[in-house]
Amino acid sequence: MVNVGSWYNMYMKRRYIYWIITIIIVLILAIFTKSNEKPMRIVMLNIGQGDSIYIETPNGTNMLVDSGRDRTILSAISPYIGLKDNIDIIENSNPDLDHIGGFPFIMEKYSIGRIISAGTNHEELPAFKKIEELAKKNNTLIDTPKQGTVYVLDKELDITYTILWPETNVRNWERNAGSIIGLLKYGPHKILLTGDAPKEVEDQILAKYSKDLQNIDILKIGHHGSRTSTGENFLKITQPKYAIISAGVNNFYGHPHKEVINLLNIYKIKTLVTSKDGAIECNIFLDKEVICN
Repeated sequence: MVNVGSWYNMYMKRRYIYWIITIIIVLILAIFTKSNEKPMRIVMLNIGQGDSIYIETPNGTNMLVDSGRDRTILSAISPYIGLKDNIDIIENSNPDLDHIGGFPFIMEKYSIGRIISAGTNHEELPAFKKIEELAKKNNTLIDTPKQGTVYVLDKELDITYTILWPETNVRNWERNAGSIIGLLKYGPHKILLTGDAPKEVEDQILAKYSKDLQNIDILKIGHHGSRTSTGENFLKITQPKYAIISAGVNNFYGHPHKEVINLLNIYKIKTLVTSKDGAIECNIFLDKEVICN
């Protein structure tokens, strides 16, 4: 005769053990997966007096914002792009030579998915003429996005790049004032890229996007740390954890200016400058603090 009570107890015990083992396996897998999570990487490349920022998502989508003034970009980007032969998006935040001069060399070496252009007047610039020639030759789309345009860098991880400026056609504007300002978002993390935008433009985007611009993880300081950018109110609202600045060693302009560095120190913002620190690499994990060094 089967002892129903004993059988039931044994069944429940086995079931309990099964669920305990399942939970342990799930936890182990979760820990293992977490420990192998790839970060989003933001690298301010060391290209001398100019700007260039390389971005790569955990799933491999990549973007290059500006390119410095010459072929130095090729050796600067090489350690970070590795064996990749493509760049999904390149952006010239404004068409000054120290932002676009390296793009023809990039376009000759890598396959480019899309070009984002600030839209300010560039007709007399040989470097941009070369960019347009190569884009036409390779059937590469050139966008001139306006305020509110959103580029999805990674649909699975919901990584987006939103254009905050310019808000209108800036073809005949002064180039710095027409700089692209973009907000890169990955989960709770926010990276603000400002090109050479002056304080007046900073005030414009604060007026429209103040809520979105609070508690920035990384602020790319405008115009290489010039006193014409990075207003005090801008820092009060954004409260960045890190400020990153691209400037050449002993550059003619004196970038970054002491006024800007002093202001960043007053607000206790950790500041890194390529002329002193070399290439600046920031690793961004979804549920961890951002680390730049």
